[in-house]
Amino acid sequence: MGEGEWEARAKGELGIIAFLEGDSRRAAAMLGDALLSATASGDVGGQVRSLEMLGNGFKEAKKIWEALAFFERAIKVSSATPDAGFPFMAFEGESEALVGQGKVSEAKDKLEQAFTKSQRKSKRSVMKP
Repeated sequence: MGEGEWEARAKGELGIIAFLEGDSRRAAAMLGDALLSATASGDVGGQVRSLEMLGNGFKEAKKIWEALAFFERAIKVSSATPDAGFPFMAFEGESEALVGQGKVSEAKDKLEQAFTKSQRKSKRSVMKP
């Protein structure tokens, strides 16, 4: 179709299927390629989605430090772009990873921050004409 951003996003989604089929190496490569493409084209939504999914993959593989780095980057990228959607999956994944490390209080704080930020963002979008 000649729409590179959508093609890159579709390949990233196919990477998720590869992960579910047990091919984590192929999944990481496909999602990594989708992330690089989204970054190069300025597709912030694609970047956030790829970062969140990479974080989830690392979390499932019990590589918590790597997972946290991807979730934090997704939150940072989204926060730096006023029109970007809210990275719910990144906050959820980050909190789950922290609980897995026994850091329940820190996870709770992250979820409370997410709730506050999402409410603020929602209020701004409602006020726009």
